Amino acid sequence: MAYEFKYIDCNICGSKNRLYLGERIPRAYLIEKHLIAHIVKCKNCGLVYPYPMPFADGEQVIKNYSRPETYFPTEISEERFKFYESILNRINGLIQNKGALLDVGCGRGELLYAAKKDGWQVCGVDISPNFAKYAEERFGVTVKVGEVKNLNFKPESFDAITLISVLDHTYDPRGLILELSRILKKGGVIFIEVMNNESLLYKLGNLYYRLQGKNITTSLSPTFPSFQIYGFSLKSISHLLNISGVKIQKIWPRGGISRTEKVAINNFRERALRSARAACIVFADLLNQGQVLEVYAKKG
Repeated sequence: MAYEFKYIDCNICGSKNRLYLGERIPRAYLIEKHLIAHIVKCKNCGLVYPYPMPFADGEQVIKNYSRPETYFPTEISEERFKFYESILNRINGLIQNKGALLDVGCGRGELLYAAKKDGWQVCGVDISPNFAKYAEERFGVTVKVGEVKNLNFKPESFDAITLISVLDHTYDPRGLILELSRILKKGGVIFIEVMNNESLLYKLGNLYYRLQGKNITTSLSPTFPSFQIYGFSLKSISHLLNISGVKIQKIWPRGGISRTEKVAINNFRERALRSARAACIVFADLLNQGQVLEVYAKKG
């Protein structure tokens, strides 16, 4: 079986109190009813997650994250490298000396490459052997394959740890953050990027379906690309970091995916929806309700 469905409580606070948000139905999988997910929100901390949770088996995980050429929504570009450089600049402003940097879920290795050029000693981790091989061959960086908790890093091994679109794709975000706090040096910095499930874009998307009389939500994609399992907000990510021994230095919502996003536009309706989405992203930035959360936290 590709997915095993289990009823679990909130991963962050353990609460059993849930608010039902609706079904998540991928268009390409409408005939595969077993891939439809039911999405809920924790009433205590605000974490969004599927209920029941679809746990992918090992073979399905490899299948989900097998092709770096098609999985990532953006091309490798100077724009992307400037984005990674901006992250590193903010980390540098929060830390005394550049040392060892760990990129968890390093994907194609672009951030590792930018950090290496910036003077960091870099190491990547990814669950995908194909992603790891791509990063090593394309950018000449070291990547370990597997989950962080199984790689036996020594306590306080790293001066900085980065997670870009990772925390919302792991089955145990609380366990991962606690492990990263263990291997982060005192005074070290964690950078996290996750989707903001309280963004204006998600709210308008859900309203769009409600006005059509459909019990559908736009939150998460646990059984189809990009395989987002958990949804965070300012409230839930703050709750998670507060129990992990790191203190938030800066957190804010920002706009969405870059202009190099690889999306096929097949008809007028899709072009209109994409234009509306782009306008919503700009407007959401002005209202401080962007669809991406950037978080910088420091270990005391």
